[in-house]
Amino acid sequence: FDDVLCDPNGTPLDPTDDTYTFCLLVTNGSFAGQWEAEIGGVTITGSYGTPVTAGPYSIADGDVTVENIRDANSPSCTLGTDLTVPAPNTCSGDCQIAASFDDVLCDPNGTLSDPSDDTYTFSLLVTNGTLAGQWEAEIGGVTITGSYGTPVTAGPYSIADGNVTVENIRDANFPGCTTSTSLVVTAPDACSAGCQITASFNSVLCDPNGTPLDPSDDTYTFSLLVTNGTLTGQWEAEIGGVTITGTYGTPVAVGPYNIADGDVTVENIRDADSPACAVSASLNVPAPATCSGGLIVDCPLSTHYCPILDENIMLFLTDPFDCSATIDVPLPDVTTSCAGGNYEVITEVVQYVNGTAVVIQTILPGDPRLITGIAIGDYVFRYTVTDDCGNTVVQECIFRVSDLSEPVAICKSGLNISVGGFGLARIYAYQIDEGSYDNCGIDSILVRRIYRRDPLTCDTILQPYYSNWGPYVEFTCCDAGTYVTVELRVVDIHGNVNTCWLNVLVEDKTLPYCYGLEDAEVSCDSLPADFDPYDIAQLQAIFGEPEVFDNCAADAIEYAPVVEWSGCGNGTILRRFQAIDRVGNLSIDTFYQQIYVGSLGGYDIRFPQDVSLSCYEANPDTVQVIHNGCDSITVSYADSLAASSNGECRRVFRTYTVTNWCEWNGIADPVVINRDENCNGLAGEEDVWVLYRLDSTFVDADSSAYNLWPLAGAKDTICDGTTNPEGYWRLANSVG
Repeated sequence: FDDVLCDPNGTPLDPTDDTYTFCLLVTNGSFAGQWEAEIGGVTITGSYGTPVTAGPYSIADGDVTVENIRDANSPSCTLGTDLTVPAPNTCSGDCQIAASFDDVLCDPNGTLSDPSDDTYTFSLLVTNGTLAGQWEAEIGGVTITGSYGTPVTAGPYSIADGNVTVENIRDANFPGCTTSTSLVVTAPDACSAGCQITASFNSVLCDPNGTPLDPSDDTYTFSLLVTNGTLTGQWEAEIGGVTITGTYGTPVAVGPYNIADGDVTVENIRDADSPACAVSASLNVPAPATCSGGLIVDCPLSTHYCPILDENIMLFLTDPFDCSATIDVPLPDVTTSCAGGNYEVITEVVQYVNGTAVVIQTILPGDPRLITGIAIGDYVFRYTVTDDCGNTVVQECIFRVSDLSEPVAICKSGLNISVGGFGLARIYAYQIDEGSYDNCGIDSILVRRIYRRDPLTCDTILQPYYSNWGPYVEFTCCDAGTYVTVELRVVDIHGNVNTCWLNVLVEDKTLPYCYGLEDAEVSCDSLPADFDPYDIAQLQAIFGEPEVFDNCAADAIEYAPVVEWSGCGNGTILRRFQAIDRVGNLSIDTFYQQIYVGSLGGYDIRFPQDVSLSCYEANPDTVQVIHNGCDSITVSYADSLAASSNGECRRVFRTYTVTNWCEWNGIADPVVINRDENCNGLAGEEDVWVLYRLDSTFVDADSSAYNLWPLAGAKDTICDGTTNPEGYWRLANSVG
């Protein structure tokens, strides 16, 4: 026995009614058949080799004993000892309810600047030992429910109202199972930050307005940044009576404004939803110097060989094997009206961090202009150009370092895989990857496969399709014997993608086998009249086919049977099978079924008594042969005429010859049956029966050799000096 299992019987908190079952297995060598046993006076039965679940039995009643384990058909074949199954411990537990909380979270309730309406929620977890089921509790007079072991989100509750108490935590089905204490959840601090609005500007840029030699129409723009602590949302402001808007933390390009008009003032900077949240003072933005005149400095966009983004951002790519860029810093486009046309350029590589310019590198006139190790991000080249006439212009040109290089995807050249015992197999991405790499780092490596056959029916698909990308691909028996294309996709940390592929040969190396067809023994009379022992289809219809086991689909092949057959319908038939699966794997062993066909070997012959007939009557009574076997028995007769003795018109002596061609050897003399077997001197006055059995042949007065008729001694001794035993006249030695 094994699997002794406790059942709480629907009352998980009451151990007194717990029951248990167990699994009982009885075997008898290689025999099939039934067994019997008693448990507590109750008989249980089962089949050899097949587990039987016994029970339920009360744990409170203790152990049970399996007694008198025996063969159902041969009770003398017994185990000889009893089997004691110990009762397990009860599985209904005591009340162990416990409660805890975490994840107390504040919600600003849509008003980030107003903490008065902030709310909070928390996660409540209730357990009861190892039990499943439902629990209940009250918070502020409101009942909440949940499942043991599953967190429940409670709330929202107003932070202004303070703490909450979880009370009367109890089992939903057994209210007596409860905790002894309540649970107090402390309200968190408000999470609306209040008004912290600030404003700043940078990148005040002059634009010659298309007239580089006329400073009177120069304009300027600047970048305005408004923040409000950690809050998100919209802000508003006025410049010269015009309202501008933006998002907290996102710079807004403002302008253009005429330099000739002087400075501009940003006024009434406020929260778009809460106007009372405002900057206390205005922001003054000084107008820059004009940029038109004798010296013009433009960004080198016309000579930049990489793409230009958003019309003014020069793009530089990372190096092939590093996640940074090596840049040959270009010179600006300079036009000067100063005599001689000479000028000097100081180049600074600048990155703005939270609105503050950080100079990364400075290139003086005459220095090498190749810089290395520039990380991914946005920068500016700040050109300070001074000509021989003393004119100085500062021009900032935006550039960006990006990783646009696809990773290098490397696949193994080929793989073979065999489906397993369940007809399934997987290949994981790491098993296909042969060392794919990227200059900045790989984010993911996934695989997919193409389907050309339906994975359920194995039918060919007219329009092949790919599986979803995932950590592995699966193969089934439908793929066995084919090449399946598998793709590997490599994605780097910046979203660049590359793929490679290979063909996977899917194989099925598991050999099938046949089982489940037992040898058979039948009598010939149970077979149809047209039975042909060589007819495979007829053999399958009568004696069945074996079961076939394989990890994939397989069938049984039946070969021509080996037949040893007599002309009287008996003999042996040896059926032979092999299992073959869909890819051609054959079972190692040949599976056999031996069929024994036998004759019952018994028949009855009734020889009729004398009969008187009218000349007009036909079909006088004749020999009757009754047999259940497959013997080939024929009846013939010969007539002779005798002189009339009582005035009849004809007197016929008919001699019958009954031959069993499956028994007679062709030369033995026949056994003679007398017309006066009872030796009473009256020949032919009653039927005479010959009863052939496997052990004896009886000459009898009726069709039963072992009844009380004829009575013992009924035969006169004058014929041969003997009389008869009870039930028949005499024994004969049949030769067929």
